[in-house]
Amino acid sequence: MQISVETVKGLQRKMTVTVPATEVDVAVDKKLQSLKKQVRIDGFRPGKVPASVIQKRYGKAVRADVLGEVIERTYGEALAQEKLKPAGNPDIDVGKSEAKQDQDFTYTAVFEVYPEIKLADIKEFALENPLVEITDSDIEKMLEKLRKQNIVWQEATREAKIQDRVTISFTGTIDGEKFAGSEGEKIPVVLGSNSMIDGFEQGLTGLAAGAETELDLKFPDDYKEGLSGKPVKFTVKIDKVEESTLPEVDSEFAKKFGIKDGGISALKNQVRQNMQRERDQYQRQFIKNQVTGALHDNNSGFKVPDSLVKEEAQAMVENLKRQMQGGNIDDLVNSENMQSEAERRVRLGLIMGDVMNKNDIKLDEAKLQEYIKSEAASYEDPQQVIDYYNSNNEALNSIKPLVMEQQAVEYVMSQAKVRDVKLTFDELVNKVHPSQAAK
Repeated sequence: MQISVETVKGLQRKMTVTVPATEVDVAVDKKLQSLKKQVRIDGFRPGKVPASVIQKRYGKAVRADVLGEVIERTYGEALAQEKLKPAGNPDIDVGKSEAKQDQDFTYTAVFEVYPEIKLADIKEFALENPLVEITDSDIEKMLEKLRKQNIVWQEATREAKIQDRVTISFTGTIDGEKFAGSEGEKIPVVLGSNSMIDGFEQGLTGLAAGAETELDLKFPDDYKEGLSGKPVKFTVKIDKVEESTLPEVDSEFAKKFGIKDGGISALKNQVRQNMQRERDQYQRQFIKNQVTGALHDNNSGFKVPDSLVKEEAQAMVENLKRQMQGGNIDDLVNSENMQSEAERRVRLGLIMGDVMNKNDIKLDEAKLQEYIKSEAASYEDPQQVIDYYNSNNEALNSIKPLVMEQQAVEYVMSQAKVRDVKLTFDELVNKVHPSQAAK
């Protein structure tokens, strides 16, 4: 077998492999001989079909099968011999040599290789370790959030004001014409929630049930395609006005959260435990975000394989489709941003893999079980979840990469310059998920 490799451009390589004719022809003859004993052809006794008949009828198909097997075997051998690590599947071209007998078989494989990564010195990374204590004040804030999540709405006979909920029916037109999504019946809107376009909710304040109004507004410039920036007229009828009342924090309130005994004291204990578990999760995410950000920003000077970026972008699209469940994915997909994020993910994956390889980070079974217990803690029956993972290899294998990643993050933290920082629970949440902390 002869092998030659040339660089096409960047990470792309073209490998030409030539296999001796004798090697291919012997394999073809062997398969045809085997086939001779199996096939049945009218006019011939089993096993007595002439080789020429077998060759004429099955020769082309058999040769194609053999060449496929030859490519599969020699491709791996050639990569190993040339010490190449392909990224993604190769583009195989056999040219015209597929049909030639008694001649050497030559094919080319075009593929990208993984880049060489020169890792930055982790010991120079300046990172933070968040220290967060769940205080009584945090518990009270969380109870207040729970109250707001369990608002009781009661119909009001007065005019609507901010923080009221109005039920409306509306029709929208642009230049006198209706458009997709321009009508709604019995739609609840909380005034002041900013769930509608600018000016819509403000235009409903001061109106009582039964009132009608017309709103001359404009769609935002970043609204969905076809409507962005256009003036629109809405005709709106107020069907109902409701005001909110917050529930009292008492034993009845506690029962809404499965607390049968112990009343408020038991509810506060449950809230504290939940917040401590959330705190631990946010701390891990905070640290992971720091580590991955530092690794990416300090090791970005290499090209990533286009094939891997394409695969990652496609996986992101498929994931969005599952989340949309039949919705219009085009409203969410920005191809430029998708490519940029896909490239970032691929680059970071390569860097993390390099950190693991160069520092001999192997899966720690104890940490795997620790991870499972952590994930199971929020379920009603944690042991059932633990047993599920440990009895299901597919489920177990799905979380092993996450544990390996966590181990790599811990390794970086153990090597970097780390300082402790005291944060409140809300500050920690805000650093990890700014939009969530604001709710």
